[in-house]
Amino acid sequence: MGRPTPELDSLPWRALFARIAALGWHVEVHLPAARLPEILPILLRTDCAIVVDHFGRPAPALGVADPGFQYLVEQSVTGHVWVKLSGAYRNWAPRQAAAQGLEATRRLLDAYTPERLVWGSDWPHTEHPDIAYAGTRRWLDDWIDDPVVRRVVLVDTPARLFHMDR
Repeated sequence: MGRPTPELDSLPWRALFARIAALGWHVEVHLPAARLPEILPILLRTDCAIVVDHFGRPAPALGVADPGFQYLVEQSVTGHVWVKLSGAYRNWAPRQAAAQGLEATRRLLDAYTPERLVWGSDWPHTEHPDIAYAGTRRWLDDWIDDPVVRRVVLVDTPARLFHMDR
């Protein structure tokens, strides 16, 4: 966040991505949604799994209407991108985070299905001392009210993504 995009097509980065792919690791992407079209095409040319953090960081004023968020939704067809449902309060004011997170989760569930969504508490909530783990966990229960679907996001998808199912 807040840093320029490195030359990801350069030889050192390509070598790093090859090593990441060989280890079965993933690349975590944390940047504003508006910059996703700049970086995802490069990452999609690698064999790496890609995890986009914090709902893709849509602009607070735009929410799911953010063109970068729409681009993220469209990337579901690649089969190489996962999205982390975490830190809604980093995207929207705390009073709006639950409702905006619900809308974003619905759009992401429709596009990605629960098999490519993961949840993160974002604990210890740096720079947000008023946020508590219990509250973020309750948000997830509201966003995904079906316990079977929620289990996929909480248990099954991370087990596959992080190779804990072997």
